[in-house]
Amino acid sequence: MEKICQICGKHYQVSPSRKGYTCSRKCNAKRLKQLRGRLCKGCGKNYVINNRWYCETCRAKRKQNYLKIGRICKNCGKLFFITIADLKRDRGKYCSRACYLTAIKAANNPNWKGGRKSLGRQLRDHPKMKTWIKDILERDNYMCFSCGQIGGKLEVHHIIPLEKMIDVYKYENGSADLKGLLEWDEFWNKDNGVTLCKDCHNKIPKFSKKDEIYIPKKLLDFRFQNGIAFVAYSIEDVQRELMI
Repeated sequence: MEKICQICGKHYQVSPSRKGYTCSRKCNAKRLKQLRGRLCKGCGKNYVINNRWYCETCRAKRKQNYLKIGRICKNCGKLFFITIADLKRDRGKYCSRACYLTAIKAANNPNWKGGRKSLGRQLRDHPKMKTWIKDILERDNYMCFSCGQIGGKLEVHHIIPLEKMIDVYKYENGSADLKGLLEWDEFWNKDNGVTLCKDCHNKIPKFSKKDEIYIPKKLLDFRFQNGIAFVAYSIEDVQRELMI
């Protein structure tokens, strides 16, 4: 029985009992490759052979996307190269991550809100606060009032917390601003500060009740005892003792 090969178009003889799609094993291998092909990921139309994901036309277009072109860095003005694919995605505006981070700092950042800091942070960063801390460390001879450690990592603890002092100023004056707090003598009362080592300072609860503060036991009498602990005093008692 005579048939036509589906691959090369050659006429060949085959037994009537066989289906006979191709004239040889070589043509049959090509036919099986075509059957194992898949649709092109790029255009979705052309049939792909050899287990590739893209047809020849789409492969040529993809190669062009990876060609590099020169651009000028928006931050430093340096010439650098990026692929066409990155250019289409609106990437490659800066030559390096360092230039990118420099370019989006401060007012150049879309989330910039004018460099606002909380009032408490402004006070903690002010030079007058650093001088206040230094004076208290020198007064206490660089010694922790809780465990007696001398030197090392020492910090100054506000007996009446800084934020609560700000609230007192707001209550008395109606509002609080940096200039007013810097001129408020009660805020800079050195008796409101005490030297503690870092470990003892971390033992103080960070979230206390509004009517309580935490200070080392017997601190107001400047006496040492074994196992000194932090206990809560009412703000009114401490203000009375410190004459704040």
